[in-house]
Amino acid sequence: MNTVDLQNLVARRVPGFDPSEYLSELNDAYQEAYDIIIQLDDSYFTDIATVTVNTQQDNFDLQWNQDAALDTAVSRRLFQIDRVRLLFANSNGWIPSDHLHFNQADFLAQQQNPTPGGQTTGPMFHVLYGRDQIKFSRPPVVGTKIEVTFSSEFMPLTTLSAGTVTSAGAVLTGTGTKFTQLLGPDFQGDLPGGSFGLEIEAEPHPADMDSARRRL
Repeated sequence: MNTVDLQNLVARRVPGFDPSEYLSELNDAYQEAYDIIIQLDDSYFTDIATVTVNTQQDNFDLQWNQDAALDTAVSRRLFQIDRVRLLFANSNGWIPSDHLHFNQADFLAQQQNPTPGGQTTGPMFHVLYGRDQIKFSRPPVVGTKIEVTFSSEFMPLTTLSAGTVTSAGAVLTGTGTKFTQLLGPDFQGDLPGGSFGLEIEAEPHPADMDSARRRL
């Protein structure tokens, strides 16, 4: 069942409203259910990403990576960080980084005594600013891998209608359909925690498929 199916189902039960109003109400209900589930057990929306340090510094933007200090962002959907581990260059074991407050003694002690050339061993500590900015007690060396376990933010339902579909033999060609632009790269593929092979998919509207069939 896709967004259009849900809108049509609600419209049959409560007729007389604009499609945008149905979509707004569906997203309100979806958001409420998401908030309740993530409070009960955020593992439903949890994923793990590993990024690599490109620039030796102590502060990183995990959601957007605007300064390119990492090889890539952790996720555009990053909502809450649950665990952080580091694998230093030329090291064989992951080191957990403990979440502290910026004025706690352990964090301050390391911050005030940085390791020349960058950090290559534990222990490590970090503080979080907002939901996506992380500051380590000491700058990890370039090449260090940072593993982040995180929960994903709510992604609203949406509908798009554009383009045409034509056929040539067994090949269907979309023009201006925006199938690949429907979801950004970070929203495509497996769902966070998708151990059951669930995928985010874009489905053509039934009316568009009927139109395509008439062209066959």
